[in-house]
Amino acid sequence: MGSFLARALELAPLTPPAVTTFGDGVWIVGVDIQPGTYRTAASPDLCYGARLSGFGGTFGEIIANELSFDPITVTIEPTDAGFESIDCDLWTNQLTPRTGSPTVGFGDGYWSVGDEIAAGLWRNDDSSQFCYWERLSGYSWEFGDIIANEFSSWIQTVQVRAGDVAFHRPLRQLDIPRTVRLRRSAKTRSTTASSTPKKPRPPVPR
Repeated sequence: MGSFLARALELAPLTPPAVTTFGDGVWIVGVDIQPGTYRTAASPDLCYGARLSGFGGTFGEIIANELSFDPITVTIEPTDAGFESIDCDLWTNQLTPRTGSPTVGFGDGYWSVGDEIAAGLWRNDDSSQFCYWERLSGYSWEFGDIIANEFSSWIQTVQVRAGDVAFHRPLRQLDIPRTVRLRRSAKTRSTTASSTPKKPRPPVPR
């Protein structure tokens, strides 16, 4: 144990990664901004972001995109040519947890499973204005990241699993109330109709 500590003291001190921020614009990946995962705060305007494969301005060059009033998170890949941001305020790679505890209720946006919300059984308290949610395996905004999703006008109960990367509830514009945590119960009946098809979110036109 003594030799382990002595060796550790010889190592260079750990330096936390530098905080990177950028605002609106069309940015070249690897030149203007670096690949990585970034998050924006809630925007007073409708925030639009897009991962780009080129700069010709065509729909075919949109790898994936998102449109939201709520905090959104994206992973920009090294193979992306660029990233476009409109009315999103400031993006940052500082992903400090925003919830005081992973077991308290949370609102709309992208939430990291484990850091911000705990795996387990969750339920919303009102779906009268409709509710849409996604369990995600990543922040690419691509359909392949959607593990499961649901859209309905009734109360939703969802099992967030430990292997999920994130949980996304994007419909702030429909004024959905916050989600509240449930106790586990073997007697709880599912309120999800099996006949309801799963609907992946459509690409957002520019």
